Amino acid sequence: MFPDDPAAASPYSPNSRLFLNTLYIDAEEIEDFNTNGFARRFIAAEQFQARLRVLRAVDRIDLPRRRGLQGGIISSLYRAFRVNVLSDEKHARAKAFRAFQAHHSDRLRCFAIFVAARGDVADPAAFARSQGRDRIS
Repeated sequence: MFPDDPAAASPYSPNSRLFLNTLYIDAEEIEDFNTNGFARRFIAAEQFQARLRVLRAVDRIDLPRRRGLQGGIISSLYRAFRVNVLSDEKHARAKAFRAFQAHHSDRLRCFAIFVAARGDVADPAAFARSQGRDRIS
């Protein structure tokens, strides 16, 4: 299940068993949402609300459409997080984020490379071998 191909989603075939898939993030639950005017206005807009009503009216989740609604909001919130939180190395959330990055650095690096390269690498085992590993962990 990859953010760039949400139509191929399956809970039995996640893109990672280690990291949260961005398709599952509820933007309104992100701590920075309440202070991000762009995100709040975008979600409050009638066009967004109309698209959201359509998505909620169906029996099955339409992940490609969900991704279309979500994409810009999550990016905007992360940009604000970088500017407002990560720029202050003493901020508690910045410290927690940097500790997470340090603790998971190898796995994050491999996962980022995998996601970035997956369009060119159809065989995960071949990708793992190219990274000097027996498997992707």
